[in-house]
Amino acid sequence: MAEQYRPFSGARAKLFFEGNLEGGWATNVRGQERINNVRVDVMGDAFTQEIEPTGVSVTFSASFVRILKRSLRKMGIWLPNATTEDVINWPAMTVEVYDKVGKTPIYRILGAKPASRNFSGDKAGLFSEECEWEAIKLVDVEQG
Repeated sequence: MAEQYRPFSGARAKLFFEGNLEGGWATNVRGQERINNVRVDVMGDAFTQEIEPTGVSVTFSASFVRILKRSLRKMGIWLPNATTEDVINWPAMTVEVYDKVGKTPIYRILGAKPASRNFSGDKAGLFSEECEWEAIKLVDVEQG
């Protein structure tokens, strides 16, 4: 009964791309599902008349500890040193936030494509790469 209410912690989490590409040492993972709304504002009235949904957008980001000789490009998670054709033809990916203890996916991000990447580090810390993907859908796997 206690397992039913056990929280999901970062210590249990693993990140997989395309089902078999392990995301390495990720220190921060974020997913966002946003319902895009448009306000219906009309002349002669200070108040919005309606808020109409027009779509859903999804973003996903992760910070990876930079491991020497094991870049995200070599792992197949990020675009190679790309040509225009590589950028245009890079396939959409499925990303899973996985519970390594329970051996089940918790979230599934569908249709993820690279959007941005940066790195940071300092004398006293580890270098990391912060990457963001834009995606089509965020699925809470336990909900179906």
